[in-house]
Amino acid sequence: MPPQGGKAHLLSADIHGSFDQDTHLMWEKWVFRRHRRAILER
Repeated sequence: MPPQGGKAHLLSADIHGSFDQDTHLMWEKWVFRRHRRAILER
């Protein structure tokens, strides 16, 4: 096992964490936009 294995795992976990946060924000924006459009077209 390479010595930097632990660091690489930590780094990938960190990247995954911020990716999840960004995805969640994008999802909330998309839902809000879609919801608002549905309200306006009522």
